[in-house]
Amino acid sequence: MRRLFCMRPPLLKLNCIVIICLAGLSPAWAAAPDATATEIYFVRHAETMSNFTGKHSLKHDRILSPHGKKQAQQLSQQLQQLDIDLIIVSPQQRALKTILPFLKKQHRTAEIWPSLDECCWQKKTPIYQFAQPKFGAKIELPTTMQTYFSFPDKHARFSLYSQTYNEGITQVQMAVDQLLRRFGNSGKHILVIGDYHAGTRFIEILQGLKPEGWYKLQNAMIIRLKENKHGHFILNSNI
Repeated sequence: MRRLFCMRPPLLKLNCIVIICLAGLSPAWAAAPDATATEIYFVRHAETMSNFTGKHSLKHDRILSPHGKKQAQQLSQQLQQLDIDLIIVSPQQRALKTILPFLKKQHRTAEIWPSLDECCWQKKTPIYQFAQPKFGAKIELPTTMQTYFSFPDKHARFSLYSQTYNEGITQVQMAVDQLLRRFGNSGKHILVIGDYHAGTRFIEILQGLKPEGWYKLQNAMIIRLKENKHGHFILNSNI
């Protein structure tokens, strides 16, 4: 049995446009060299028909609502104001459709990371135990999307099948580890388009918090995290 996360209490619940309070953090903890500090912009996908109706189904989870389509267009405008070196995205159709308007407008591509897929909606287990998620089906993209998305390696072409909460936490940890290996202390600006449950755990693990799902992520809201000299990320503010 092994624990991967520190037991610090969460900083806050994130519900709407909030300036994040760093009370209790020393200047040494909050500071980061600008030249090497990696910045992450995390965005939960735009509103789906499931979000709109409150009735979840596989079909409605894949379709953006009329308001969600407007959110995706507005997000595209917002992202043009940011310095973004790389875009990574969950393989869920709702996430792909959220970033697609920006990719088309800017003639860019995004990497699909199966480790960012939705997970951790299952009942929590009291004690975290390592549980390896399994590879699932091959990720198939509609012809209209293929120009705008790529896979970082051959394994990324297959979905991850996380059946339990522990498998989901391990999956999210994989995404964090992959991000830090590639971009930690690089000074890069990384845009991440993800999902609700996995997204909250992703943000918490980046901060060195125990992944409990404290954050309430709004659709299509940009959340900024900046690396500090200790290798953790500080949640600065919504944009």
